[in-house]
Amino acid sequence: MTGPMKVQNSNDDDSHEGTESTRRSFASHTPKWQRFQTSVLLASMKTSEASTNTIYQRQYSHVYANRLNELKKRFPQKRSNVTHCDRILDLVEDEPSYVVGTLVKESGTEDVVDKNSKCRPDDVLVLEDDSGRVYLQTERAQEYCTGAVVAVQGVVKEGGRMHVDKFDHPIPPAAFPLPDNGPSTENQGQQDPHILLLSGLSCGNPEASMIQRDMLLAYVQGYLSPTASKVCRIIIAGDSIYNGEVEGAKQLDSFVVQLCSSGIPVDILPGNKDPTTANWPQRPLHSSLLPQAEVYGSKLLAKTPNPYASLIGSQYVMGTDGRNVEDMLQFVRSPSGGELAELEVLQRTLDWCHMCPTGPDSVPTMPHAESDPMIIANQPAVYFSGGCTKFDTKMTSGTRMVCIPKFSKTGEAVLVNMTSLACELLRFDDAA
Repeated sequence: MTGPMKVQNSNDDDSHEGTESTRRSFASHTPKWQRFQTSVLLASMKTSEASTNTIYQRQYSHVYANRLNELKKRFPQKRSNVTHCDRILDLVEDEPSYVVGTLVKESGTEDVVDKNSKCRPDDVLVLEDDSGRVYLQTERAQEYCTGAVVAVQGVVKEGGRMHVDKFDHPIPPAAFPLPDNGPSTENQGQQDPHILLLSGLSCGNPEASMIQRDMLLAYVQGYLSPTASKVCRIIIAGDSIYNGEVEGAKQLDSFVVQLCSSGIPVDILPGNKDPTTANWPQRPLHSSLLPQAEVYGSKLLAKTPNPYASLIGSQYVMGTDGRNVEDMLQFVRSPSGGELAELEVLQRTLDWCHMCPTGPDSVPTMPHAESDPMIIANQPAVYFSGGCTKFDTKMTSGTRMVCIPKFSKTGEAVLVNMTSLACELLRFDDAA
């Protein structure tokens, strides 16, 4: 990661000319968000009483069962010096054992640790599967939340509690397999392709600076820096329309039109405050919200679900609007009991191989019957969270993790090199 590039408003005569004639960096783009889409007809959209078998008539137990069944395959099947139990029901008292299950955090009765948290000092962890449940005796209850799939090694003592020696997490998945013909970059003699990550535009918010948004447009159009030609794609990660208002939608439409007119493809995913479905995975923004931008077609504008996933060049990119991170921050703490940074929570979702473990417990999700689409099936090269309070990033196990700050609050965006995965902060300063 390099230091932040500070882009200031300038009226100098020698400012950069637009770069319409400059060849932009290019990287192929293949959507991989299909598993986050659903063709299920909502009850409110029914046209006949005969069609009654909707997704919302199902219960959620199968969501946890599918999650456990899939992630259970990613734990060692044999452990030395302990008894490997296939089910919680197979645990034997006073025998060192190893078992995989789904965690449930039962709230205690003491006061919460702070106003921003729902953790209590006397919270208790329970491990569950389809055969039963066992209470866990551990000092690490605050490090976990409901919905995480873990393996526990320990001994069940008198009284039925399992005294935990260690927790294990799923083995990380393999990288995304590339097609036989390989990715297309078409950058002979050009700069490495970069993606520009944005979040929290909050169009229509009277407190948001339109000058910074205009400066961002000037940057991607090449008027503020010649380095804009390296941007091959822009990803807008949620919360683009302030309070879902009509004026905000008009401003967003105009903004996206200008991005597309610069020749840069735009992927836009909804956020928690945008006008779309509340349940995860969220459906793409409706085309009626972006009527002018729709003219550019799917090659320059892709309205995607939330979460997001695509193959850009040879790199698998995955991320969300940040609601998963925001929600988890209320339920997990550091080993010392302190508040976690947003990047640390994002890291936990990667370690636990699940993008939103607190769904459906505290994040509403669709009760998918066949599988849990939020399981991380392939290790991403870039893994982002939108809607963050500040920029943060780290490289871990081949994955560039990025916390994208809210643009309306910070005037900041993030560039990621799709060859080296180096990360750069852009700061648009409207000071004279």
